[in-house]
Amino acid sequence: MKKKLPAGAAIVIAVMLLMTAVAAAVTNGFGLIKHFPDQAENTAFTDRIMTIGQTWEGKYFDAEISEAVFDGAKLRFTMSVTPKEGAERVYVIPSIKATSGSKIWQTNLWVVDGPDDGRGFWVPEIEPPCGQENGSLDDMIFEADLQYSDNKPITIDQDVQWTVTFNVLHTDWNIAYSEYSLDDIIESDPDSQNAPNIESLMFKLTNLQGPATINSRYHGALAENLYKLREEAYARHELLLYNDGYGLEEIILYPFEDEDGILCFEGDLDEYIFNLYKRDVFTQEEEAVFSFEAERAEILKLPAPVSFTLPEEQKYTVPRAEATADGINVLVTTKYLNVPNEFYDDLEWEFVLKSDEPGLLEGNVNYDMTHTDAKELYVNHILQYVANRPLHTVTLVPVQHTADGPVTRDDLAVILNLE
Repeated sequence: MKKKLPAGAAIVIAVMLLMTAVAAAVTNGFGLIKHFPDQAENTAFTDRIMTIGQTWEGKYFDAEISEAVFDGAKLRFTMSVTPKEGAERVYVIPSIKATSGSKIWQTNLWVVDGPDDGRGFWVPEIEPPCGQENGSLDDMIFEADLQYSDNKPITIDQDVQWTVTFNVLHTDWNIAYSEYSLDDIIESDPDSQNAPNIESLMFKLTNLQGPATINSRYHGALAENLYKLREEAYARHELLLYNDGYGLEEIILYPFEDEDGILCFEGDLDEYIFNLYKRDVFTQEEEAVFSFEAERAEILKLPAPVSFTLPEEQKYTVPRAEATADGINVLVTTKYLNVPNEFYDDLEWEFVLKSDEPGLLEGNVNYDMTHTDAKELYVNHILQYVANRPLHTVTLVPVQHTADGPVTRDDLAVILNLE
């Protein structure tokens, strides 16, 4: 039998519902905007913020993904983790999967703000002697970018289904702290001021059977002492971290690397390293899985490749430039002839982006090089800039390296119009 509410009660409930709705509208995006304040007035960004509100309850902690935003190139999401009272400490390694229909996209996930170390984070947070200043578990920000198989950034204008998995690993090993920090080790390394002998390491890599990767291996008295102490700690089931709490992955990989820091692996590198965590030190206890869909984003693109020539007839091409709600990626390619080997690091030209439009912020440039048997060197300049609005026009400006230092050559600038 239904009961009729008094008129006054109905009014109170209606007001409470209205206040809840208003509060939700006001706070929507607050978590992300707090971490990305440059986007506060960028409606192309803020309009794409999704309220997720998915929670998970486990043996060791509870977790919630509250907000997410996908701009066509990058996913960002907020997450809070609440340790269970009295629960043992665990190490959590996140992974992410992006799909559109039957297509699985390559991704890379990392913590933008939060108490991370290596591939994951400790719950509860550890308390090293020198402390950590990487945010807190109750207010974490993650970012994942879409990539081609060669790790170049990619944008897609499709709906994307995101699945985020947090692998909960437990260990009975003790955590201890060295008296050294990583900076101490690097500064004491006699080779730290010189370029490492990458050519000999790469030669060694090419003569190995199967894939391999190089990890940092330091030298000097402090490093040798640290490695000795870690080996002794490992034998008694103790994880000897740096005095600021970092260094877990160095400890996990060390027994499987050779003296040069080369790690040979089979299959996918991330999966191989994840299995090394579980081989001796950790056991997997739980999985926290979150899944949500992000709608397609509007992306501005270069309608056709742009080619240009710099002095000494060095030819360049811009095959791709793509602008999202909050950034722009530009790929510049060229080919050098008669280069003796692939370890060529004396490029005369680099590039920066400028724009007459307001909104272009900081950026970075990465390089990708491929050397052929014909002594040809293919170079990709990958420019990735942040913006606080979609950019329709940018200027690609060459920077020439001379004996007197870098010179910005605005006279050779190339305008890129995106549609």
